[in-house]
Amino acid sequence: MVALRCTRKLALLLNATPMSAPQPSTTALGDWYGNVVPTTGGTLAVFVNERTLLAVAVPLGQGHDLIPFFYRRVANLLSMIGVPDGLIELELQEMQVLQLAKTSNRRILSAMNQVAFELQGMVDRVPKGTKLSLSDAEVELSDYPHGALRHTSPARIAQELLTSTGMWRET
Repeated sequence: MVALRCTRKLALLLNATPMSAPQPSTTALGDWYGNVVPTTGGTLAVFVNERTLLAVAVPLGQGHDLIPFFYRRVANLLSMIGVPDGLIELELQEMQVLQLAKTSNRRILSAMNQVAFELQGMVDRVPKGTKLSLSDAEVELSDYPHGALRHTSPARIAQELLTSTGMWRET
């Protein structure tokens, strides 16, 4: 089970009423926070993980179901940062029970704003006539050391959390 803590904008987009007090997440990575972020390249749903500050982005307005696409983006990012397939499968399996909840951590809201700022900068640096690769952007963001993570990268924290679950170990 995982809590997706939505801003009002995202809750409206999902046509959902978030709960105030969800049950604790059972995933290794814990809760995710989501917001709707306009950029000059198009509107994105941006999701930031509470424990690791990993960030994934889903382009909006393409007619896809947002939550399954969010799961695919998480799996893609975990794969790109070197998480073994078995750990990814376990995490996604735990994420299948999703609770929509209200945001509760200002630090993560601040991190989402920073991610939005960084994504806009990346969009602005893309040469005219080309599009930003969200996968490349997510990997780049996962390598940024954060003061809130004792100057460690989100990718490293995610790898440590996922491999320390006790259920899986790399050999």
